[in-house]
Amino acid sequence: MIDFRTIELKDKSRYNAYLYQGTPRGCEFSFSNLFMWGLQGITELHNHMVLYSRYDRHCFYPFPIGARDKKAVLDAIFADAKERGICPCLTGLNEEAKSTLETLYPNQFYFHADRNNYDYVYDINDLADLKGRKLHRKRNHLKHFKKMHPDYVVTPITPENMDKVRAFVAEWYKLKLEDNPDGDYRHEQAAFEKVFTHYSDLEMDGLLLEEHGEVLGFTMASQMSPDTYDVHFEKARGNIDGAYTTINSEFANYIRNKHPHIKYLDREEDMGIPGLRKAKMSYFPHHLVKKYKAFPLRQTYTFASPDSERLPELRGLWQEAFGDSEQFLDHFYSTAFDTSRCRVATVDGKLAAVLYWFDCSVGEQHMAYIYAVATAKEFRGNGACHMLLADTHEHLKALGYAGTLLVPGNDALVHLYEGCEYETCTKRTKIECIAANMGIEIREILKEEYATLRRAYLPKDGVVQEGANLEFLETQAKFYIGRVSNSDDEAHEKHTFLLAAHIENDNLYGMELLGDTSLVPGILHALGCKDGTFFTPGKDEPFAMFHALIEDAVEPSYFGFAFD
Repeated sequence: MIDFRTIELKDKSRYNAYLYQGTPRGCEFSFSNLFMWGLQGITELHNHMVLYSRYDRHCFYPFPIGARDKKAVLDAIFADAKERGICPCLTGLNEEAKSTLETLYPNQFYFHADRNNYDYVYDINDLADLKGRKLHRKRNHLKHFKKMHPDYVVTPITPENMDKVRAFVAEWYKLKLEDNPDGDYRHEQAAFEKVFTHYSDLEMDGLLLEEHGEVLGFTMASQMSPDTYDVHFEKARGNIDGAYTTINSEFANYIRNKHPHIKYLDREEDMGIPGLRKAKMSYFPHHLVKKYKAFPLRQTYTFASPDSERLPELRGLWQEAFGDSEQFLDHFYSTAFDTSRCRVATVDGKLAAVLYWFDCSVGEQHMAYIYAVATAKEFRGNGACHMLLADTHEHLKALGYAGTLLVPGNDALVHLYEGCEYETCTKRTKIECIAANMGIEIREILKEEYATLRRAYLPKDGVVQEGANLEFLETQAKFYIGRVSNSDDEAHEKHTFLLAAHIENDNLYGMELLGDTSLVPGILHALGCKDGTFFTPGKDEPFAMFHALIEDAVEPSYFGFAFD
């Protein structure tokens, strides 16, 4: 068993000598973070710095740090995990580390992209100067702050003024706990205490934002690579408009002047918090540091397009996974299924997982809508879905597809697909209403006419779904076109719509509405429905997720209908 010891300040110089070698790592590898957060074990082994982490009752091994051959040190880690009786989970793998592990241990691990912990890395000049059109809103926030707070000052944080930071942090947490009494800030407060005590030893740089002696915000950071600073803490008064923008920009200026060799500021991860992700993206990062977790496989999967003889097995797995009716399956396999648009994973010939796809497009780019991803119960929890999607991505890329889309059914699946490097790309708006007479003229049309008209109604970079997509949709819905009966020619286009909908018991379920959404009460009345639900292009709720297969893949702006 490896003899790990608690990380100490005296390890800083030796540790950083290893860290500064090779490609950049994520912020969790910075010495200050290791010292501040969690329970970290450390040792030197086979010319590498090896870490063992225990955090929130989980044990794992951050990928070993060093520029030498990794085989001996990884073998030692896996042996240590076996002796401890734990899963040899490796974390914090960048692209290079992922490739190394795949090469040294082929088909022995599956990889989960840790999207919530991707680092946001910014060009220090972008944050300092806020130049260009994309950052004009941030410039406006900064200008507004300077106008409202003309006497503000920024001061480097030192042990002499640390009491001001302590008092501000205590007040900040008090307000947070008043807003959210169940909030758990213990870990962060403990990390702050270590910083307050060892600020100089950790070689921290910080900046205090004040006005008339009142602290409005502060930032603390430390160097994590030859050209990058890691911003550990950035806090400001939430009721002061522009305070965060100001301390952010002022700190970038401060570090640029003090350390001219620093090119980037790593503002760490968003932890999967939607508001935080939006805020970090609003500064347009120079790049994201992708991170992966590696989990050992318990069995070896084989991937292929299925033979038609497997159809009974495919139907059986679909029933096990989704519980749909035989009629629904009959419709799918008679209108949409093709062995060339299906991939399966097997273990010793036994069906472990399956997925299907529909062809679609964005502009001139060929896309695949991944549908009905299912894993057999006995193979769940060991990477079958991850491995099947990874295989399918390579297969589709070889066939000339530019990207793939899918629609997760719940939040757990969003997390799973993020782990397969999917990101939310489109949103939609849900409209629920009751019928009202608006003088609507409506008629049912064939799917071929719907397909033709739909292209004109689609937003720019909307996903075109035709062929088998509409043949299958036709088993669930009817297609309509309509307009306001008294609209003149000039307003005709403004007051028209396309609709794909299912009607049952005077209730309408609109899978897709394109055109004038203000007409929905009239649409219901014209179709003899009392009430209904419509889905239309919008920004209210996340819908489809996208994975680019080529570098210049166009991210879709709108994905219309998913098959229930």
